[in-house]
Amino acid sequence: MKKLFAVVALLASFGALAQVSGYPQSPRIRTLNVYGAGPHSITGAPDATVQLFMSGSFSSASSAHGFYVGSTLSPIAAGAAFGAVVNPTLNKAGSGTHLDFVGLEVRAPTIGAGAAALTNATSLKIVNAPSVGTNQRALWVAAGTSQFDGSVTSGKACATNYTRITPNFCLGSPFATSVWTNAAACTARTFPNALPAEAKAVVLHTVWRALAGNAIGDRNQSINSFSTGACTGGTATANLVFRVREQVATAAGTDIGEVVQTMIIPLTATNTFASTQLNAGGNGNAEVTSYGAVGYFD
Repeated sequence: MKKLFAVVALLASFGALAQVSGYPQSPRIRTLNVYGAGPHSITGAPDATVQLFMSGSFSSASSAHGFYVGSTLSPIAAGAAFGAVVNPTLNKAGSGTHLDFVGLEVRAPTIGAGAAALTNATSLKIVNAPSVGTNQRALWVAAGTSQFDGSVTSGKACATNYTRITPNFCLGSPFATSVWTNAAACTARTFPNALPAEAKAVVLHTVWRALAGNAIGDRNQSINSFSTGACTGGTATANLVFRVREQVATAAGTDIGEVVQTMIIPLTATNTFASTQLNAGGNGNAEVTSYGAVGYFD
């Protein structure tokens, strides 16, 4: 046995192909160093275009894994830890055109024929996100453009009375409205079809009218929405304006114009947004009569 491993070590040190067969479990090698640029292979024959090629058939008593990283890593203080890093150097040729240089490519698995049913077939699956840390992400693209040439879907459920129509937008179904109480001061408002805590912004639907003041003049109104509940500082994020001209004196309170407007506004808390108005509405002004959530972004 000792002679066998001495020969294997000698062959590996010269970059030769070393093969040990007949010992599936033992003896164990504490450190494995494979010298030479390759091609190398595990189980099957080497491929002249692949530096390290793992192939062949493998059967397991339960779930089978072709490659599994289960290391326990303990970095120094303030050090980072990475379960696996793919960082190759890809050199261009002296002439011609290269179609692709790819750091990591994931291809669709070949599903062999068999009588068993298969529920999910996936090329890349992220099971979940970490549960520790200030930022907990299942996927993080730190920089650069992300391109999706195929369709992108989401299986995440929307809140009650909303239906998902895009990966990050839920449409109100059925649509519901509330009476708007006109107030110039900062006012917090909620929606009858409640939005979930995950909602980040909402498409606000508003119905406006202008009321005559029995005098020629403009009947104005505007709404400012804010990213904070206090409606202070430079936190205004969206603005709607409605203006109607009373051309001839008309009995006060007469409806002389209506409009429906929508805008995307942020939420200041769950199911809550904050806004101010130009004035409190009423005769001689324009005012908002009702509002609702067309849908929300999460």
